[in-house]
Amino acid sequence: MPTQPRQARNSSQWHLSPPWQSLLLSELHALRVTLLLFLLAGLSGMASAASPKSTSTPLPSDAQLEAMGAVIGKIHISNGDVFDPQIAAESGPLYALANRLHVQTRSEVIRKHLLISEGSPYSRRMLDESARLLRAERHIGDATVEPESYADGVVNVRVTTRDIWSLSPGISFGRKGGENRFSFELEELNLLGTGIEIDIDYSSGVDRDGTSLQLIDRNLFGSRYGLEARYADNSDGNDWLLNFERPFYALDSRWAGGAQLASLDQIDSIYQLGEVTSRYRRQARIHEAYWGRSAGLVDGWVNRWSIGLSRDQQLFSALPADDETPLPSNRDLTSAWFGIELLQDEFTVWRDRTQMGRAEDVLLGTRVNARIGRLAEALGGDRDGWIYRVEASRGFALPADSTLLLAADLGGRREDGRDVDQLFNASARYFLPLSDKSLLFASLQSAWGNQLELDHRLQLGGDTGLRGYPLRY
Repeated sequence: MPTQPRQARNSSQWHLSPPWQSLLLSELHALRVTLLLFLLAGLSGMASAASPKSTSTPLPSDAQLEAMGAVIGKIHISNGDVFDPQIAAESGPLYALANRLHVQTRSEVIRKHLLISEGSPYSRRMLDESARLLRAERHIGDATVEPESYADGVVNVRVTTRDIWSLSPGISFGRKGGENRFSFELEELNLLGTGIEIDIDYSSGVDRDGTSLQLIDRNLFGSRYGLEARYADNSDGNDWLLNFERPFYALDSRWAGGAQLASLDQIDSIYQLGEVTSRYRRQARIHEAYWGRSAGLVDGWVNRWSIGLSRDQQLFSALPADDETPLPSNRDLTSAWFGIELLQDEFTVWRDRTQMGRAEDVLLGTRVNARIGRLAEALGGDRDGWIYRVEASRGFALPADSTLLLAADLGGRREDGRDVDQLFNASARYFLPLSDKSLLFASLQSAWGNQLELDHRLQLGGDTGLRGYPLRY
């Protein structure tokens, strides 16, 4: 039988002709693109609402920032490793190991040295002095404090420091003036990144053998107070010192104060032409407390004054084998004193001058420090009179990047109408860089004494640079 044609299974199916099918597909594609663009625009709007547009502007000059009354915003601390792996000479595995073993200075320790804080007025001088305070720390090799960005009257600051290797074990042996000297030292300049210094030392020299322990914390518990403690156990006695002080830590510091206690018990020798002629025991007690005020930095100068009480007791006794020894006179110098200091704000930064691999701040401005005290039996001393000391220094920046540093001091006492134990010192140091790796250095020192105490006599010899002579000639 002939086969009949099959009927369609679904009578609802229909088909478009090819021209209409192409038109519909193009319309659907356009609709999909439009929806995608709307979606992206919505997400962009949400992001803009969540994150306001940055109003950061180019960094103005220091003078402009100060004139606009800008304030300090965020302070970012960047403490570099001891060795910089970006420098080819410091990129080896040993340098990397040293960086891993070294405990970096903690950020909060660095922050405590700064003279700026969030919200304080922007000042170029404060940034420079903050960097200078950081560089004064023995465990920091270099430091800079610079503005990083500016927006809407707020300056963000970047503090960049570089640690030095702080653990210093050392053994030294030398011979001067025909005498041998030996010492072993273990010194940590930055204990666990806190800036605390600890020094353990054993030394064997001409006068004595001894072991000493010293601790220094210049920012006790994160404050501006400092503590120094030292004890030494020697073959001929012992000595110790305890000093607690809040110094004039910055040019704008308004007050300072402190107290010191020290004790010394040792055997000293009298030399004549490099030979020991006699020996005696010396016992000393030193007590001092002071308080000072300052108006801060005014027109480039700092004027500080201080008052204090001081006792310097020196007792001398002959040893059993040296009954005929001429002894220095016992002294109990107790005084109430007044001091004044003038300091000119003029510093420069040296690199690789007196210390390799470190930045050094050198005062070129004038500095004068004078102190006069009234000796009185009524204060517990053994005499009436006056005691005085004056110090002065000045630096000069000369052509060819050379520098001349001058310093002098004079101290003594006025008793019964005459000057006694009077000593004047003067020095000159000259530095001339010859190249990146060479430096010419020359120095001259002089001293003059008048009616000096027996234990303060001036001595020259092999130990003071007089070549070919025994020590203390």
